[in-house]
Amino acid sequence: MMHRASAGEPLLPPGPFDATDMPTVMARLADDLLTANYGLAFEKCAPIVEEGITTNFATSSTPDGTPWPPRKDPKPKHPLLILSGKMLGAAGVGAGHVLTIDEQSLAWGIDLNVVKYARAQDRGNPKRNLPARHFMGISEQFKDRCEATFGSATFDLIYG
Repeated sequence: MMHRASAGEPLLPPGPFDATDMPTVMARLADDLLTANYGLAFEKCAPIVEEGITTNFATSSTPDGTPWPPRKDPKPKHPLLILSGKMLGAAGVGAGHVLTIDEQSLAWGIDLNVVKYARAQDRGNPKRNLPARHFMGISEQFKDRCEATFGSATFDLIYG
């Protein structure tokens, strides 16, 4: 249960308060933060993660901004890794998309039963001479946005 700073239930102990009380207050808050239900905060981050991953496809680059290796045959007109759109859809919110949110975590991925080649495209496959074109993950910019969103949602959880 989170300690809320709302009318009738102060976060700080009642009565006189001085700096010597702060370690107790902070320890209580730290314990509450370790066991809090962050499900709503993670739900607010999910669209940012989706945008970050789809940006990797749009820019043909890894989450750190490194361009993907070029294709061997430059003739195809479709963007790299987007022939049918099946893998892009699964990386976003389409068929094969995996999103698991619970109280303490968010997991994002692609169901390899739906898009069997997704792992090989992301990590590469030396046996098939297929270079890695890492798309699963988000850039620092999207991590910062997610952290800010998560921080704001956590603040609301504590002080709601």
